[in-house]
Amino acid sequence: MASASHDLRQPLHTISLLVGVLRRQAVTPEVGQLVNHIQASVAAMEALFVGLLDISKLDAGMARPVPGDHDLAELLRRVAASHGPEAARKGLRLSVVPSRCAVHTDAVLLERVLGNLVSNAIRYTQHGKVLVGCRRRPGGIELQVWDTGIGIAPAQLAHVFDEFYQIDNPERDRGKGLGLGLAIVKRTLDLLGHRYALRSAPGRGTCFSILLPTAEALPRVPAQPEALAARPRIAGAFVVVIDDEADTRRAMQALCHSWGAHVLTAASAEQCLTLLDEHLRDPDLILSDYRLREHQDGLAAVRQVRAHIGQPVPAIIITGDTATADLRRVTDAGLPLLHKPVGADRLLAAIEAELGAHPTGGCEVVETQSDSDHEDSAGR
Repeated sequence: MASASHDLRQPLHTISLLVGVLRRQAVTPEVGQLVNHIQASVAAMEALFVGLLDISKLDAGMARPVPGDHDLAELLRRVAASHGPEAARKGLRLSVVPSRCAVHTDAVLLERVLGNLVSNAIRYTQHGKVLVGCRRRPGGIELQVWDTGIGIAPAQLAHVFDEFYQIDNPERDRGKGLGLGLAIVKRTLDLLGHRYALRSAPGRGTCFSILLPTAEALPRVPAQPEALAARPRIAGAFVVVIDDEADTRRAMQALCHSWGAHVLTAASAEQCLTLLDEHLRDPDLILSDYRLREHQDGLAAVRQVRAHIGQPVPAIIITGDTATADLRRVTDAGLPLLHKPVGADRLLAAIEAELGAHPTGGCEVVETQSDSDHEDSAGR
């Protein structure tokens, strides 16, 4: 399962993009309702894939922690941004208390653990809020996730970390997941060597805590000026898409066109450079798949495009891989990373955030050739 991750996620990723295109079409209310049902099924399937692939990766010993000193502030900010909309859709308040603490851990694995805990808290909370914060303890920094959810009975506490065990889901509704979230959390924290605890009261809520070793204080990154924090619209931007799957290129092109962007698609970095020479405008953004054909990867493709035009063009990497070493290469390069399948809303949010962080001057808008014009060469 872990080795086949990319191939398993790819068609689901394409479906997610096409559903995003379909939702923007003028359709009847009946068709709109069907599209919403498809979107819900795709989201449920995504959650199932993520759970199965994560647990298989841990069982296969493919996750190897690389601990270092990290500032919790950025981690907490990303958790608030990622899960705030999810909480809002349920009418809940997600409160993330800022922290200046620095800890010694594997930041990639810890972020996935915290994401699982927050998502789980939102799922089992119907009213109230979810609170994420830190406390200083004699043994380090205690990271806590509180919720005002249904709580866990004492007899169930010993089983919540078991695979496929779920509270309040006797009908095995797959829309509520597989029951792998806390099993993944336990395996990951055991791998990291971090102590954790669970306290709960039925009807009152739950608190999950992780004790993290303290690190030396890290330099603070100055906040961006307010003018740079505004997120621009994608309309009018020139977006380059690099992906070796023709179906995905077509879906990405249609989706970006529906947002008013001008799009150039290519199957490889080499083809992208050839096509860019036909245009008078440098791209505003690169969207690249991580795994490309002939043992190429998206990081190398981004570097080639940047070197070709002589500008550090903003870029986003999209991947179906789960190998920690590959994911770390992307994050170490300072590029945003999206895990397949990526829905239209998540893709748009990432694009706007990246364009907002790297505003560009005005450029003449030049229409690009459609993907179908290059399909023969792109497929080879």
